[in-house]
Amino acid sequence: MTVQKRITVLGVMLFGILTAASAQRPASWYFDEASKIHISGKTDTAIKLLEEGVGHWPYNPLIRDLLAQLRKQKKDQDKNQNQDQDQDKKQDQNKQDQEKQNQQDQQKPEQQKQQQQQQQQRQMSKADAERILEVLKNNEKEVQRKLRQQKAAGRPKAEKDW
Repeated sequence: MTVQKRITVLGVMLFGILTAASAQRPASWYFDEASKIHISGKTDTAIKLLEEGVGHWPYNPLIRDLLAQLRKQKKDQDKNQNQDQDQDKKQDQNKQDQEKQNQQDQQKPEQQKQQQQQQQQRQMSKADAERILEVLKNNEKEVQRKLRQQKAAGRPKAEKDW
């Protein structure tokens, strides 16, 4: 036999031995090992081991019940984790909204103050309005006086012929 054939034969024999060894494990071993693994916090690994045990011992109620219980527990944990994540997202959003509202509330007095200043700048005091009106009247009087002078200077005097 060649070396390659020997390795192939040894591999097949080793696979057969491992398969036979796992098949010879009692159902209680799967139950006990899965329980230990679950207690250590590795629920996914425990579920895989129990699934293997159900493959070898399909009618064993201990393995089937523990597998169903761990699957339900895993599903509940995932559901709770998703709910916790959703709550965390909602809390973060609420916190951001509150911070935004606080910033807006802080800016409101400043904005109101600026608006008041702008309104005050837009609104003229009575004295300012009177001064502007007086200047306009004086300008109008000056323009009218100049127009009268131009008309008088440019108009020839009519001779009376009677």
